Amino acid sequence: MNELTLMLDNVKIDELEPILLQIIEYDFNKLRDFFINRETEFCIEPEPIHEYYLNSDNCKRMYDYLVNNSMGYTLLKNKVLLINERHKIFDFVEEKDIQTYVDYYLDLLNS
Repeated sequence: MNELTLMLDNVKIDELEPILLQIIEYDFNKLRDFFINRETEFCIEPEPIHEYYLNSDNCKRMYDYLVNNSMGYTLLKNKVLLINERHKIFDFVEEKDIQTYVDYYLDLLNS
């Protein structure tokens, strides 16, 4: 049991470079806007500067980062709740709806 605990403690998710964090921030701001507007058919077009960094290795690293401890879900939820707090768009935010948008993004990264 101790070995398993040590192994889990030693698992580390790579820290992402600032540009990859900027890409996530940009994309999740777009996702937030899609969520608020209740758009279900959308496509996130990367900024031209971001396209260079969206290779399979970086997408995998971003995916791992966002899946770890539900980071992606938490990020989008906080963005939606912050806007909702300011503008009172929704009476209640469905958690499953937020997860659906995050799952869409994760599927894009993983494909």
